[in-house]
Parts: sequence; structure tokens; C-alpha cells
Amino acid sequence: MVKILITLSLLSITQAKATWYGENIEEGADIMLMDLRWPWWAESTYSANWNIGTLPTGVTAYGGFAGSVATVGDDHRPNLDPEIQDSFRPGSVWSFWGSNPEGEPVRVEAASEHTFAYQYIGEGASGALFGTWPLIKRNRWYTMMMRIWQPLGKEQKDISYIGRWVKDVESGCWHLYGIMRLPIAAKAFTGNAGFLEDFGNECRSARAIHRRLGYYRKDHEWRKSDTVTIDVQKGLTLKNYWVVNKIDHDRTLAMELSSNRSMVPQLLEGQPLAEGNQYSFTVKQPDLPTLDLPKVEELEAETNGKQVLVSWSIPKTASPQYQIKIEIFDNSKCLGKPVAIHEERMPVTRHALIDVKVKNPTVRFSMTDIFDHSIEPLVIKAASATPPNQSISLPTAPGLK
Repeated sequence: MVKILITLSLLSITQAKATWYGENIEEGADIMLMDLRWPWWAESTYSANWNIGTLPTGVTAYGGFAGSVATVGDDHRPNLDPEIQDSFRPGSVWSFWGSNPEGEPVRVEAASEHTFAYQYIGEGASGALFGTWPLIKRNRWYTMMMRIWQPLGKEQKDISYIGRWVKDVESGCWHLYGIMRLPIAAKAFTGNAGFLEDFGNECRSARAIHRRLGYYRKDHEWRKSDTVTIDVQKGLTLKNYWVVNKIDHDRTLAMELSSNRSMVPQLLEGQPLAEGNQYSFTVKQPDLPTLDLPKVEELEAETNGKQVLVSWSIPKTASPQYQIKIEIFDNSKCLGKPVAIHEERMPVTRHALIDVKVKNPTVRFSMTDIFDHSIEPLVIKAASATPPNQSISLPTAPGLK
């Protein structure tokens, strides 16, 4: 994690001020998640809950949500007016640095309805996804989740992918943030950290974030990320005044931050952490995360005798898809070896066109979710595709010579 902090802090915009907090996530995790909640939206604030590096090394990234709500009064108090706060919709950031030895950068593999690709953003970054998120609201919990993986097949052994998701805890719906293609064969993360950054007003107001239910998976085992560390440095020109409380029966860590002593606490209690000290805060939580289960809907298959087209959907309240396997059989009971197999490890895939000459094909469909939970295989008989319309022959006008 120290390596991440050093690398990314050098990339910060000069007029911005990022103040860091650490998380107890070991090197080697392939999945990380935590719940976050913002009690109010502050001015000129970037809340980056993702600050990662890859193993093997070569790519670093940070990501989170950002925006600005104008302050109140000459002392620049946060505007806590419910109407103002509820009308605000934050923007989002996911920026990457690094390349392979040939100079190939990170590429956007998939965006979502809330994000768009932005290849070069300055600061030396090599790829990014940005976008406004109307579904992210104050005082509401969201599960932030990230996974790194390598594709199937020997022909793609020199690349890997990172996927990022957001779950609205109240509605139970999952939303893809995006998927990035890395030009290196990364297998895990070096750890994670977060920061609260003022990108224009020298931390004159107050910003806040709540965190709970942090977990990560390493060596196929889930472990708790239940501890946040804060190093309050001494002698800074702009002081860091942190007020930290454990709330919700010690299950949530609530943090408020400002460089103006009179701004904190806002909604919490107590005095700021004394400078020149390092602090560690551990909250109560179960040993294992509560994970959603996979589900497939609207599975359909059509055949024209030479190809089989398979389509399906994933409900928003189910865990995100990770990998699919489609087996084509020449008998309705799926006996013997399949005559064709199609496998793909890509969360956004919803259609597969398979070249196979079978008179009456039967499809067996399997899916594994992003947490490596699998559905019971589904079996359907492929319907005959509607024949294409006959071509229409019309006279043509003479062209230019």
C-alpha cells in the first residue's frame, strides 16, 4: 500500500490537496469491496475510495466520485440544506497509469450507461472512464466492488482486465461502472487506500465519508478489511483536522475532514485527531461478506442448421456475471460429448453465435458470477430461426461513367 501512496501522490494536481487514509487489505487480493455513504456533498471534493496497483507491477489507478456544492456564509460552511443536497448528482473518476514494455496503454473494454471513455486525461494517465451518476445520493449506502482477472485462452496470456461495480444497497441493484483492459498479465492488487481531496479551495470547508463492511479475497479465501488507519502529519502548512467516530453500534466508521478547525465536527462529536500521530480504527462486522447469488433470465436459443444463437439476461438484483459456458448437443438429454463448446470470461457478454451444424441442437448453459458462484446449468432446445425475407429485385438508375 505504501508503494501506491507514493506513486499516486506524485500524480496529484499541484493545486489539489489529497488527504489519505489506509485500509487493511493485503497484497495479493483479486476481489475488494466495501460499503460507502456520503452524509453530505461538499465543495470541490474528490472522494477516491480506490487507489490500486497491480501484481505483477506495471499499472496503477485511482477511482471514486467527485463534485462540488457551494458553501454557505463567509466562513464557507457546508450547505446541508436537504433540497440542495438531494438535487446534486456526483461525477465519477477512474484513471489509470502504466503500459507494457512496448508502450501499449490501458484501454477501455466496456463502459456503462453512466460512464464514457477518455483515453488521455493529463497527469501522465493512459486511460480513464468518467461520468455523472444520478443514482448516487447522499445518506445512502453503496457497495463498491472491484475484481481483476485474466481472460480464457492461451492467445490472450499477456493481458488482463479490471472490472468495477456499484451496488445500491437499498434497492439491491448492481450497476457496472466499467471494465478496463490492461496490457499486462496482472493477477492481483497490491492493496488499496482512499483519500479525500479538495481540488480547488484549500480544504476551507468540511467533507465527510462513512465506511463499513470492507472485505477482500486472497487465495480464494475471504478476509475482513475492517480497519482504517490515518496518519496526521505534523508541521503541514494546511493542517488536517480529522474527526472520527464509530457509529451504528460500532459497525460504521464516520470521518469528517477540514483544514479549517472551526469546520469540524459538523455531524459528529469530539475533538480532531492530534497531529504527529498515527491512528487505527477497527469496526465490528461479520467474518464473511453477505454476497448476492447469480441468476439468469430470458435464456433463448435459435438455429438455422449452421449456427446457434444464444441470448440471455442478468437481473439487476443478481450478482454480476463473470464467465459463461455454452455446450451444444445433438440430443435433447445432453448425453455424451457436446458437439460444440463456447466459453467466455467477460461480464458484459449477453449473446453468443456458435458455428455448428446440428439438425436439432440442444443448449446447456452455465454461468459463474463475479464471486465464483455458479448457477445450476440450464437446458433448452434451440428453436428454428425465422427464414430471411426474399430479396427484392428493383430496376436501378444508370450511374455516372
